[in-house]
Amino acid sequence: MNLERAHREQYLPVEELASYTHSTITADRFTSRRFLDEEWESLWPRVWLMGGRASELEKAGDYICKDIGRDSVLLVRGRDDTIRAFFNVCQHRGSQLQFAGNGQMRSIKCP
Repeated sequence: MNLERAHREQYLPVEELASYTHSTITADRFTSRRFLDEEWESLWPRVWLMGGRASELEKAGDYICKDIGRDSVLLVRGRDDTIRAFFNVCQHRGSQLQFAGNGQMRSIKCP
């Protein structure tokens, strides 16, 4: 697959994509740092990624903190029962707001 072309065009034409569906995936695809970097640059930021299950955030203030790729993400159920996702970083000081795991909080505060 021509990743430079796909990155440039933001998509791969269907005709070209079809030619890759039955090709063999070589081991370097799973071990190559270059391929990983290209995926994080051109693929994963454009698709939905699962950070957790809604059932893990039952009550207002419940949170999940996960590292997804190069980013730490904070998922929180609000008082209005809406689940929101934030980059896990204080905009004021640039420090991490929560550490990995899950729990319960009253508000999101700068440490």
